[in-house]
Amino acid sequence: MGRLILSIFCFGLIAMGVADPVAAKRVALVVGNDNYAEVVKLQKAVNDARAVADALKEVGFEVIRAENVMRREMNRHIQLFTSRLNAGDEALFFYAGHGVEIAGRNYLLPTDVPSATPGKEDFVKAESIPVDQILDSIRNRGTRVSILVLDACRNNPFPSDGTRSLGGSRGLARMPAAEGTFIMYSAGVGQTALDRLSDDDQNPNSVFTRSLIPLLKQTGFSLTKTARQLRRDVQKLAATVSHDQRPAYYDEVTGDFFFS
Repeated sequence: MGRLILSIFCFGLIAMGVADPVAAKRVALVVGNDNYAEVVKLQKAVNDARAVADALKEVGFEVIRAENVMRREMNRHIQLFTSRLNAGDEALFFYAGHGVEIAGRNYLLPTDVPSATPGKEDFVKAESIPVDQILDSIRNRGTRVSILVLDACRNNPFPSDGTRSLGGSRGLARMPAAEGTFIMYSAGVGQTALDRLSDDDQNPNSVFTRSLIPLLKQTGFSLTKTARQLRRDVQKLAATVSHDQRPAYYDEVTGDFFFS
């Protein structure tokens, strides 16, 4: 009789999910690229990646971090990241570095991306990482929530030919967000993101990331509330140097998600 009662009790715990051996987890890939070989180097992308990685660890993410990675290594980290994801997990991809829009599609630039002139778009696309490809790899794992945060809306790093440039001259293009996906850009369409407020700015992080860090740790802030507050904070900070930067976000997440 005692054994029967114990069996019923254990079954009840499993039915409530208490004894579920495969619990959903939070996994993040954080990438920062500064040290470009053939295009303009950046100053704060690696710092941004480190700061975001530390903040995400504090709120319970398992973090994979990559710094100054070439294309093959970047693809290897993306594969490692997606291999850690299971159905029902919460996934976050953060990227700080150069990005460019070509024919309406966004590409992240690894540190070994070659310099190229207008007319060589296909070459650059082949040597870069499509953002939608990263998102598809995450979504194919059956994640409950897929978050992309892209601090990559800087000026186009490729040389222009008169009035013509390779790819969009400013920022990234809007991309569709599938159900369960949240995408945030450090600046709106047609805007550029500030690395720093001025040459005398001693803050180790970009304007976007320095505003994001405290919000990741803010207890009770939903994903949408975090994005709205971040937009206000960045816009206010950029306005102090007469710059227009208003982070954009696209929300297709059902229900609430909280970092902390």
